[in-house]
Amino acid sequence: MDKKVTRILRDLSVPANIIGYEYLKTAILLCLENKSLIHQVTKGIYSNIAQLYDTTPSKVECAIRYAVKISLSNTKPETLKQYIGLNENASQKSSSMVANSKYIAAIVEAIKLETDV
Repeated sequence: MDKKVTRILRDLSVPANIIGYEYLKTAILLCLENKSLIHQVTKGIYSNIAQLYDTTPSKVECAIRYAVKISLSNTKPETLKQYIGLNENASQKSSSMVANSKYIAAIVEAIKLETDV
């Protein structure tokens, strides 16, 4: 599953050299393990990741938001449509439109569809 998440994040142009990449990857893997976490973003995902990486939930949220912003700015519209469900017009102005939870949930769903989880 780890390799699948890595491939998708690479397809979505999330730079591997930023901490938000690690947090996003961890968030996706946590949500694949525990489906209810996607509905508990602040108290579930962010706090779990903060504990794992010895940081604060607000720093986790900010780093993921930055990674999502870079991804939305640098990814081809057809790739965004494939994984996130954004059409071309939305992807052009979407750098601030997609919530972290929507981005994470969309990737989790894409992985489930690919792997029949």
